[in-house]
Order: sequence, then C-alpha cells, then structure tokens
Amino acid sequence: MEQEFPRFSDREMGRRWRAADELLRTHDLDLVVAYEANRSGSAVQWFSSWQVTREALLLMGLNRSCLCSSTTTFRRPDGS
Repeated sequence: MEQEFPRFSDREMGRRWRAADELLRTHDLDLVVAYEANRSGSAVQWFSSWQVTREALLLMGLNRSCLCSSTTTFRRPDGS
C-alpha cells in the first residue's frame, strides 16, 4: 500500500515564505540560508517539504525565489 507523506497546507507554506520575505526585508538581507545533513534538523523541510536524507542547502530570496541543492542533485522544491 502506497501512502503519501503528510504535508502542510499551501496556506501554511505560504505563511512560512511570507515570514522569510519579512525577515529579508526587515534586515535588508539578500538570502536566507537553510542547511541540514544526515536527517538532523528540519530547516530545509520546513520551507520546502523536501525530506532531507543526506545533505541539502536551501537558498531563499524574496518572493519565493529559491534553489535546493544536495550532494546528489540540484533542483527547485517544485521539482524543476
């Protein structure tokens, strides 16, 4: 039996990204950086729903511009 991994709603994910945008604007930052490795931490997953198993880096700019990278692949959270 195949089950889908539970995910937060689009509304909740939007709230998280708006909070990141506010942080960037308030502190005049270019990027927010989230990193995790070996399943420790949840910063990347908190913003992208991408469950990290090895290593991942998430670079977030204003208005949901971002890039996820890992030791094995480079992709955006939307799969592109």
